[in-house]
Order: sequence, then structure tokens, then C-alpha cells
Amino acid sequence: AVVSSRVRAANDKNFKTSEYDRAKAALAARKKTKKESNQRPGKQAERNTILSFVRMLERENLLPCVIFILSKARINDLAEGLNALDLTINKEKGLIREFIIKCVGRLKGSDRDLPQIVFLKELLIRGIAVHHSGVLPLMKEVTEMLFEKGLIKLLLATETFAMGINMPTRTVVFDAIEKFDGSCKRLLATSEYIQMAGRAGRRGIDETGTVIILCKGKLPDFTDLISMVQGKATDLSSHFKPTYNMILSVLKGKDLKVEELLKRSFAEYEQQVKSRGYKQDRKELEKKLEGLTPVSCQVCHNIDQYYMDGLIMMELENDFKHRILNTAKASKSLHPGRVVIISTPQFPFHMATIINPNVDDKKDIRELRVIVLHSKGYNSGLDLSSTSEPWERTVIALQVSPGVNNRSVCDVIRPDSSDDPDFTVSNVSLLDLACVLAQKVTTDMEGIKKNLQHMRFNPRNWDRTPIDTLSREMMQIKKPSELNYEVKDMDGVDLLNNIMKQRGAMANYSCSKCSTFDDHFKQTSELMFVKKELERIAYSLSYQSLQFMPEFEDRVRVLKRLRYLGNEDQLKLKGKAACAMSTSELVITELVFDNFFKDLEIEAIVAILSCMVFQQKRCSDPALTPELEAAKKQFLTLAHKIVEAEVAEKLRPNDADFEEQFRFGLVEVVYRWAKGEEFSAIMQYTDVDEGTIVRCITRLDEVLRCIKDVARIVGDVDFETKMERASLTIKRDIVFAASLYVQ
Repeated sequence: AVVSSRVRAANDKNFKTSEYDRAKAALAARKKTKKESNQRPGKQAERNTILSFVRMLERENLLPCVIFILSKARINDLAEGLNALDLTINKEKGLIREFIIKCVGRLKGSDRDLPQIVFLKELLIRGIAVHHSGVLPLMKEVTEMLFEKGLIKLLLATETFAMGINMPTRTVVFDAIEKFDGSCKRLLATSEYIQMAGRAGRRGIDETGTVIILCKGKLPDFTDLISMVQGKATDLSSHFKPTYNMILSVLKGKDLKVEELLKRSFAEYEQQVKSRGYKQDRKELEKKLEGLTPVSCQVCHNIDQYYMDGLIMMELENDFKHRILNTAKASKSLHPGRVVIISTPQFPFHMATIINPNVDDKKDIRELRVIVLHSKGYNSGLDLSSTSEPWERTVIALQVSPGVNNRSVCDVIRPDSSDDPDFTVSNVSLLDLACVLAQKVTTDMEGIKKNLQHMRFNPRNWDRTPIDTLSREMMQIKKPSELNYEVKDMDGVDLLNNIMKQRGAMANYSCSKCSTFDDHFKQTSELMFVKKELERIAYSLSYQSLQFMPEFEDRVRVLKRLRYLGNEDQLKLKGKAACAMSTSELVITELVFDNFFKDLEIEAIVAILSCMVFQQKRCSDPALTPELEAAKKQFLTLAHKIVEAEVAEKLRPNDADFEEQFRFGLVEVVYRWAKGEEFSAIMQYTDVDEGTIVRCITRLDEVLRCIKDVARIVGDVDFETKMERASLTIKRDIVFAASLYVQ
């Protein structure tokens, strides 16, 4: 079963379901006539599927075709099973053979007969090719050029073929629409799908291009297809991070501050856009501050500190509520019928009973529905809806805070016993709870809920009796007592002690006894709020608010600890040497300054350095000589010095798995290559693909040239010559064969 679509120039936003429905019907019909197995098909079964599928494409005149397979190993397996497939005529075979002989003839000796070259040559003559990172660069270029000439009819490729090179084809086939991204298996992103599917259709040749998704017994979920084909573009996000090399290079140049570079990064773009508004806000606040005057009252001489301590008190209370009331024990206690004391602007320090403990579990702060008992016509005078300034909300929050006002359960506000009490149903958050009482009501709360619903839909015939029963029971609680949650953990105990200490401090302020305290407090609150806002804006406009500023400062401390920088951030000799490196700058600099390379032979040097450019996680274990084993151990010891400095400066939590960044899988292969062995000979010592080895060695040459520059900076002529010789030992034959595109 396949799902296919025609890629037209018109932008048709309607997802056509006809092909999906046909595939679904075909799959259902096959299940009726053939017993399906839940087991994954074997290699031979997959090869047969691809073989029959390509022959169908040939009959339908849908070649040339690119099949995107998101695994190098599977591409190699499938390619080996296509021996019976021949897609070219004799004339095309002659042209392909002539081109390959011309390109491969530039190689020397046994390189022409490498197993991969022989295998790919035989495939190419039949119009079949493979393209992935494990293919030799020369053979990838041969494939690309033959494909561009129209001589390749079937190409098995990874997604990298769709990136960077424009190679259109008539048909694009997806072997699967899920990929492993290094951490998990996921659906292809819309941008990835479009990038690959966009290769379907050759300008001036094909009226339409065809995109086919192979289902192989199981249809993709319809919603997944819609999401992949018509989803939104991937959000543009910055991958910028401060590195040691960047910091050292900028400090060396002195034309630009590192902080300014961080500020100009795309990661800080959104913050910089906001900063334009901050500058305008700062002007308005500075103008407003000029019209505000501090309180001049002998009794309220410490009202500024009272305001600051009040904010601390509220923060401590909220932290404690988050810690205690979100626990499993607290959740069990907050059930219908539990009596609590709430403190909200509408009902400061009032008694209430929980009706429903979960109003909306999706919210970050859990809410409760309560019934509040109060006197008829009660008005706290603290109306949040009438406030227009943020500082006024802060004033109200401080006025209803139990800790700020030093209130206990004995200070609960309740209707007078002679009054006919009224009630209000309200939603409150856990942060609105002043305390949870040990008392519970015996009134049927389910009956209360039904009664309230009846009142809502039929108020004229509403029976008030259940509410009156609840009110009488709440009024009978003369001595409310707080429920003990038994705080035992050290952090909770410390937090509770800090609350009690802060409560004591709040009670000792004389300003709260002033006859005009409310007016003075509002005046002070506005003044303090404006000052705080100006401080916040100043911080937001400073370098300290930059996202990567903490990491930058940590890295600078590491560089100073390892003596790359002086106390005034001036570059020392090690810092200047590290600037010459483009990768692993600290590790290589430590190796140079610790004379790691001095007594090692050239072949051992290049072999050990391969661990910094080889990236493949899984491969066969190399057989190392005693000299290489000793060098590897010394290398890791020196690299660990950097890790220790990073741990000490809190740049990383610990030194666990630090060796994972160095992969020694090609040490033996590179060592033998530096010794002069032929490429065909070194391939028997590893299961790594030829193309991966070539890429590793070419990148290794870049590292050696950088180390040579370091040697020049430190003034060691002998070491510079040694690195030059090391580079020459690996620069030969097929590994450094010139590109066909520049010939």
C-alpha cells in the first residue's frame, strides 16, 4: 500500500484524501485474504518489496526516482539486494562506464579496486546509486554528476541529499516518515518533509512531480500526515552559545566587548526589541518620580522598611503554601466540608467551607470553590476592579496578608451572632488560604452543591434550609484551631522559622500605629513601586540581564583558573595560543603546554588526535599498542583538568561521562594510515564506512595545521616542523583526492 500525491506549482491548501482512502481500502482487502504478521519483515522481505516497487515505478514511467531512507545501514542492505535490477540501456551503460573509468582512473594503485568502489561501480552501470555520509567523497561526486545527467534511474539516499544541492527528480519516495534524531524517534518536521518532497518534479521536463510514502503493511496516522504535510514552519531559534574560542578571540581583538557580542546575538533579539519600550517606560517613570515625595511623619519614619519587609513576608507565606498545600497529605485534607480561613480583597480573613476541592486542575495554582459566611451588606473596601495602578494591587495584597498584619485564627472575621448571616460562593486559589482549620462541618456538602445549583436555575422556589444549617454549624465554631501539617523536612522547618521571625519583625513597626497609616502607606507604596520599576528596567537594559551572561562569566572564571586570562581579562600566552584553534581549543592548548606531543612519535600523535574529530558512537573496538594506550590515558588525564575547573566554577554539575566527548574508535586505523599502509589494508581493522574515515582524516589535517600555528605562537620551531611532518604523513592518495567539481 502506498500514499501518493502530485506536487503542483499551484499552492493547494486542501489535503486530498483520495489516495489515503485507496491505500486504506487496499490494506483492508489484503488483510481479509492474507494473514498478517505483527513481526517486522526481514531483510530479504524488505529487499523484495523495494524491488517489486521499483519495477512498478518503471512500468508507470515514474523514473528517475529518489528513495529517502533515513538510515545508512538500511541503504547498504537494500543496495546489496538489488542485483537483479537493471534500469539502463546499453548506450547509457557505456556512458556511465566511460565516466567512472575517467574519474576513478585518477586514483592510485589499489585505491581503484576498493570494495566500495567496485560495488558502487557495478550499481551505477545498472542505473542505481547510493548517497550517504559513509560513501567515499569521490563516489558521491560521481553519483551526483551522473544523476544530474539523467543516467541514474534509482537513488537510495539519506535526507542530506536534499540539503544544499539541487538535484530534481520525477518521483520522490519516503521509505518511512519517522526518524531518530539522536534522542528519540519522531515524525518528520514539515520543513524536513518539504525539503525532500520538493525534489519531485524537474523544471521543463515534468508537468508534475510525484511523492510517494511507502506504508509496508501499516498506514501512517491520518492526523500525522496532515501535521507533516501542512504543518507550520519550524520556529527559528538561536543555537548561539558563548565558547572559549569566541571569548578569547573577542578579548584579543579589543574592538568589540564580549557583552556587546552577546547582546547582538539572535538569542537576545526579543529582549532587545522589548528594550525599546523599556527606555520609554523609564522616561515616564523618572518624570513620575519627580512628582512623588516621601512621607514626612515621625511615627512613620520606618515605613519604607515596613513596605519592603511586607513584600518579603508575602513571598515567604506563598512559598510555604506552595510547599505544604501541594502535598498529598494536604490534598486529602482539602475535601468538601473542610473549614478554612481565606484572605482575599473581597473577604479578608473570613471563614469559609470547601464545596469543591478541584475547580480547574489545568491551572498552575490549584483552585477551590468555597462558601464564605459574612454579614449582610459586608464590604471590605478593597476592590481590585477599581484599581488602575499596579502599586495599588500591591497595597491591597499587603493589607490582606495575615503575616503582614500579624493575624491569627482568633482574629477571623465572622457575622455577629445577632445578625442573619449571608453567604457568597467564591473560587479561591491555594495562595488565598490564610490557614486550614482542624474543624469540619457535618452538613451534607453534596446536598449543598445540588441546592446551590437549584438556586441558580430556579431562584424563586429555592429552599434556603440547607444553607442555614451550614451557617449555624459554622457560627458554632467559637475557637477555631489550625490543622497541623507536621513540617519535618529541614527546608520546610527553616521556611517556617523565617516566617515566624518575619512576623515578629512586622509586629514591632511603630508606623502601623499611626492614625493616618493607610494614607501614608499608599503614598510610600507608590514611591517604592516606581523606584523598584526603575531598578528593574535598569537591570533589563544592563548586560547582566543577557541570557548567556551567567555562562559567559563562568567561562571567564574557568579561563582565569587555567591561566588563559589575567585578572584584568588580558590574554596570557596560553590564551593567545588557544585563539589559533578552531575546535577543542582548551584541550589542545593544555596538551601543547604540558609537552604531551614532545616524546610521542608522529604516527601516535595523529592517531590520538583523531578522537577529537571522529563522531560515530558505535564501531568496533580498536587494538591499541602499549604506546597508544599510555598516550590515551595521559590525554584523558590532561582533558580532565579542564573538566575539574568547569566543575569548580559551576559550569557543569560533575565530571561524569566527560570521556564520552572523545571517541577513540579510529585510533588504530589512523595510526596505520600514518604509518603508510594502503586504504584497502586499513579497512580490515574497522567496520566504519569508508566515507566516514576519509572525513575524519581530512578534519584531522585541519587540527594539525591549527596546532602548527600554536607552535609558531609559542615560538617552538621544532614542534612546528613536527606538526608539518605529521600533516604530510596523512595527506595522500584517496583521502585527499581532488574534487571532481574543481577539475
